[in-house]
Amino acid sequence: MIYTVKKLKKHIERRYRKSYIDKLSLLLPHDISIITNNCLSGLMCQDIGIQYNSPTVGLYFFYPDYIRFLENIDKWIHIPLEFKEKSKYELGRIRYLQSKKKYLIGVLSDGIDEVEIEFLHYYDETEAREKWNRRCQRINVNKMLVIGSELDSCSQKDIECFSQLPYNNKIFFTAHNYKIENTIYMKEMEKQGFVNAPARLSLIYKYMLAHLERCPFV
Repeated sequence: MIYTVKKLKKHIERRYRKSYIDKLSLLLPHDISIITNNCLSGLMCQDIGIQYNSPTVGLYFFYPDYIRFLENIDKWIHIPLEFKEKSKYELGRIRYLQSKKKYLIGVLSDGIDEVEIEFLHYYDETEAREKWNRRCQRINVNKMLVIGSELDSCSQKDIECFSQLPYNNKIFFTAHNYKIENTIYMKEMEKQGFVNAPARLSLIYKYMLAHLERCPFV
């Protein structure tokens, strides 16, 4: 089999992370709901071989909105998903203009406040809404793993807010050593200044496994 450089890197990365996947699949219940700020939840479900019991698949949040979503997740998942043309974030507008395919920008609004969601891998409103609603209904509130990573307009204040959220199982991957409770400092990411979790799955799994061995899922 002939590999391009890109495919070869993916193949090596996949083989490298397999040992972590096998161990994680033993530590995490297979009816778990993995909530993440980006595509990590979908990739984890694919690797472990479990159903998407979370709507946070193929999309990402800017951090103020992710924290807002987590602060009252039960309310937000019951609000109808709508779509809009432009992100309220300057970085979101820049990314949208630079993207080859014009993905969807979702919004959940209660008339007073809102949560914006960047549906990065969705281009059809009907499909995006159907999958979002179906996966929201699958959330297992008794078995949730909530994950954050330092990216997408994330501030130290956001990380501190995340640390205070009332979830039994939560992990936040950081590129800086904030020494905040529930954070995992990834020194390998400090130079670049952010944690792009989906792009560094092996490293994420390595740190996650070490954390779960110290603090088992409850």
